[in-house]
Amino acid sequence: MPMIAPSVVAHRGGACVHAENSLMAFEWSAASGFCEVEFDVHLTSDGEPVVFHDLRLHQAAEAEGVIGEKRLADLTATPLRGGGGAIPSLDQVLTRLRDSSIRLRIELKTDVAQKPYEGMQARLIAAIDKHGLRDRCVLSSFSPAALDGLVEQGFSIALWYAREQKPWQPDLNQWLPELKEMGFRDIAVQFKELTAERMAALREAGFNVGVWTVNGPARLDYWMRQPIDFVVSDQPDVAATFRAAQLKSGATT
Repeated sequence: MPMIAPSVVAHRGGACVHAENSLMAFEWSAASGFCEVEFDVHLTSDGEPVVFHDLRLHQAAEAEGVIGEKRLADLTATPLRGGGGAIPSLDQVLTRLRDSSIRLRIELKTDVAQKPYEGMQARLIAAIDKHGLRDRCVLSSFSPAALDGLVEQGFSIALWYAREQKPWQPDLNQWLPELKEMGFRDIAVQFKELTAERMAALREAGFNVGVWTVNGPARLDYWMRQPIDFVVSDQPDVAATFRAAQLKSGATT
């Protein structure tokens, strides 16, 4: 039986080309024919979803402080480091992506206390539905609590897993029955932690399996050949080259 070539997921808007999370990066990802784009959402102090990876601003933006303690108007006027404009709101990103065919993997971040943002789900769903994108979204988080109740509202949900970085996450193999009960469809594992045994356990339990964040030609070549469903990368253009070669060879579908 032929192996399905993994989907290529542009991480944080194709960060290898433009400043991460800039509107230009999302436009480039959508125009470049990638399967999916992954990005992160925080909630501002005035209750608005904003697209940014880090909890604190200083490494990726020309500002200091915690992102959840800032107002949206201040953040959307804050330049990103490396160029590409200012920090975008979720509405701005969805406006740029809605007319493309690219699927969206939206990660719900947690606040400074590592708890779900109060009101995040309602504001996120309102933005998604405003743009008619519900059927193109997978909502994800490291924290199952951030996704509680979303399956009942018709969303596909995914868990990001990396116990080496986040030791508070339970052992994955022991956690699988509970995750299945909660309605998770996808499990994305930090690539260093996805062993053959763990992959087999995930497959046996009926989950879609992905890896994040894979960079460099050698690693991308390896992971694009594995029996997994998606590969998240800061170098989606390189990953797409390997995927195209697989499809051309006829070894995959």
